[in-house]
Amino acid sequence: MNDTINYSWSKRVLGHSRLLLIVWLGLAYLPPAHAQQPPGVVQAIGEYPDGYDPRGGVQQVQLPQQRQYYEYLPPKRGWDDYRESSLDRLLKQTAQQTYGKFEYLNWAISDPSHSIIGAPGKRLNEGLGFSEPAYIDAFRASQLVGFDALYPIRNPNLYPVPGNKVLIQVWETNEFELSEAIGGDDLQMGTIGVNDYKNDVDVFPRLTNEQKINFFTGVDDANLLVPSTGTPTDPAQVAVLTVGQLANSQELQLDNNNGFRGVVGVNTTFGALETSFFSLDRAKSGLEFVPLPNFLLGTPGAVVAAGLADPMVIPVLVNGQMAPDVFDSAGNLVTDSNNYFLIFNDSYKLMYESEAWGFSPNVLWTFRERPDRYKISTMLGFQYFDFREQMRQQGRFTQTPTDPFNPFYVYDNELQDNNAGTDDSLTSTIDSVTENRVMGPTVGIRTEVGDERLSFGLDTKLMLGVNSYEAEVGVDDLLFVGDDNFTSIGTTDFTAGFDMVLDAKIKLVDHVTMTVGYNFMWFSAITRPKDNINYNVIATPTGTVVTAGTVNPGPDFTYQNDVTVIKETTTLSLSGLSVGVLIDW
Repeated sequence: MNDTINYSWSKRVLGHSRLLLIVWLGLAYLPPAHAQQPPGVVQAIGEYPDGYDPRGGVQQVQLPQQRQYYEYLPPKRGWDDYRESSLDRLLKQTAQQTYGKFEYLNWAISDPSHSIIGAPGKRLNEGLGFSEPAYIDAFRASQLVGFDALYPIRNPNLYPVPGNKVLIQVWETNEFELSEAIGGDDLQMGTIGVNDYKNDVDVFPRLTNEQKINFFTGVDDANLLVPSTGTPTDPAQVAVLTVGQLANSQELQLDNNNGFRGVVGVNTTFGALETSFFSLDRAKSGLEFVPLPNFLLGTPGAVVAAGLADPMVIPVLVNGQMAPDVFDSAGNLVTDSNNYFLIFNDSYKLMYESEAWGFSPNVLWTFRERPDRYKISTMLGFQYFDFREQMRQQGRFTQTPTDPFNPFYVYDNELQDNNAGTDDSLTSTIDSVTENRVMGPTVGIRTEVGDERLSFGLDTKLMLGVNSYEAEVGVDDLLFVGDDNFTSIGTTDFTAGFDMVLDAKIKLVDHVTMTVGYNFMWFSAITRPKDNINYNVIATPTGTVVTAGTVNPGPDFTYQNDVTVIKETTTLSLSGLSVGVLIDW
């Protein structure tokens, strides 16, 4: 029996296996079918790297050569969709709460103390000889026939304008020296001659001793305002030369000064933060020597025959002292209105300048508030105030060539060059400068009444602090060419200040309000250039001794200016109107 192996079933299994393998491989290379996305699924927005297919499958991707960073954006956010940060929100809210005020100022600075410019003097403000009679050498005048029409001295021509005018006098306190000068014997001083180094300091006006003797004896009455009461055998102790005009600071006016003030503030939950700043233009004032009209001056009670000189004069001290009163040997008063003067017969100008600025940051706390009714706030802050001034005096003295020995044109013996054909002149300058720097903490109250359309406010602040100030005085060619001096001082003093603003606010349109107000500021311990000048001259005897019966031609003293700075303080105020706009964002 032949056994036969049947392979037909195995062929069928192998054929089916091959078919399944082919189908499986084919399905592996087919792309997957896209199922419909359920509602609420959002497609990603953005760009894909080159070569990347979002639909899936095996892809060949070109990787970047450098590290890259990608930001995940929330749904519906693109790269150009900006969102503000916390800092942005803070800045935006601050800007919305910020306000600014810009104001024009028209303020006045308190004038320097109204007084005569120069050193203290005797009877300077009394108008002696003009508004009031001047009893100069009254006892001798009453003994002379015909002098009742001239004494007491009173010039009615100047009665309408008597202020700031004085009688310029020369004098001799030692009556016995005059007897020496005319050839007699000095019973007190022996053989020592007139106007020697032991004499008193009767040096201003600066005349030669020969001129004085001519005036005292009546030899030269033509150059006197009032005839001398003396005679060649009985000289007087005083002579009235002419009228002098005094410089007075009452003519200085520091009004109508333009300026600007700015205020920037931020409203806060507790009140406000605020800073203000102001500045005034430089204020300028001054005065100028104006000679009196010709033929206005003359002998009182007589026909006016000539126009005499009327120089500008500045009172000075000599060796720190005012001129002494003059008495005769019997104790009768000869004169008590004599003074030492610097004389400027050609020109005199005084220039005064002031400038001020300051700032004040403040913190305000709302103390009580009722909307559209009132608001009360307390203030705490700091104030800085800078105030600078300058007073410059410049005078010119000229000795005319027509009469170089005319007493009204002789100021300093050094000017006489013995040449009648040339002018001798001297220009003198006194310059005083001050700078005040006031600073300190402030406390105050702000009160506002009204609504958003119309309101009224009152700010008051008090400051307690210090003033660090500097003062300088410079002098050029005061008594002669080269007679210069410069002194300065710097110190710090406690000071107080007060600041007040009273204003009204009227709303014009949204975010814009007009303001109108009155302002007042006051400070203590302020130094000013007019007050800190010490007008002094140092006179040193020459030691010259002359024989009896002769006259020392002089000068009897050497001179040097001692015009220096001194520490003087006073109060200062600034006041005026303000107009501006308030802008709130």
